[in-house]
Amino acid sequence: PIEINHSLVVPDAELDWKYTTSGGPGGQHANRSSTRVQLSWNIAESVVLNSEMRDQLITKLGHVARVDVDDHRSQLRNKDLVSDRLAEKVRAALVRQRRRK
Repeated sequence: PIEINHSLVVPDAELDWKYTTSGGPGGQHANRSSTRVQLSWNIAESVVLNSEMRDQLITKLGHVARVDVDDHRSQLRNKDLVSDRLAEKVRAALVRQRRRK
């Protein structure tokens, strides 16, 4: 599961993980290993969100929040990074803007 904040935790059942090959240089190992990680979370169908949070996230991120990472040659390191980045993205989208006076 991914912890967004103290009151919101996205369960594993709602996360969609995909692993693909990364592009770019890397030698003989490059095109055979699925090190690129894509993490998707369907906000519209999530059961952990209340309607206010759901509307705010859909407005800012769309119906599906998606993050791709291929920074490292290790799938495990990319998997850790992608979950952190999704959490940051959702946290940022949940911040309310103050009304300007």
